[in-house]
Amino acid sequence: MKIYYFKKSHRDYYNIMRISIIVLFFLIIGCETTQRNPKCEDVRAFKVFQVLDKFVLASICEYYDTQYCMGHTVIFKKEKGKIYYDDQVIKVKDNECAIYTGTYRYQTQGGYKTVPIVKIINSKMPNAE
Repeated sequence: MKIYYFKKSHRDYYNIMRISIIVLFFLIIGCETTQRNPKCEDVRAFKVFQVLDKFVLASICEYYDTQYCMGHTVIFKKEKGKIYYDDQVIKVKDNECAIYTGTYRYQTQGGYKTVPIVKIINSKMPNAE
């Protein structure tokens, strides 16, 4: 039985090392340059129940269960060019998150209500180093 040995040249080792360094570089860059924004709330969807002139009232949905959104009430500022309607589901994408930016007070038949203002932003932010 004959055994064949393949001789690797210096060029082969150089190419393997170069590819390993490139992969390592991208792993480090991808892991170290961004972090999840600490202001992000753990909310994945909202269901609109009333559209006002400048704002949209919505309820928080738990775990994408958009049929029965019984979470607390929040308000969104309307974005120019977007269409809003009752029972619309606003989903937060994987690379986004919802943050509270303040509160809004409005009058109802039963008195005044104060609700948080929500904004959907990019969930990744640069590391503070």
